[in-house]
Amino acid sequence: SGIIDQVSVWEKEKINERTREGIRKSFEQGKVGGQVPPYGYTRDENGYLVIDEEEKETYLKLYLPNNISMLYIT
Repeated sequence: SGIIDQVSVWEKEKINERTREGIRKSFEQGKVGGQVPPYGYTRDENGYLVIDEEEKETYLKLYLPNNISMLYIT
């Protein structure tokens, strides 16, 4: 393989490394990637996840009873 191929492979590895490092740092700071936050959460002005109180009530009604019943079944 030629020099251009080798540079291309190196560049791809560096991009992947920097991407992983950026994701790791964001996670350590309490930020989660993606455009849409998980159900029950919203983002504050700094991009951190915070509980959405309206969605929290719906989430608890939908999932909490199921989780409790599964504890008794097993």
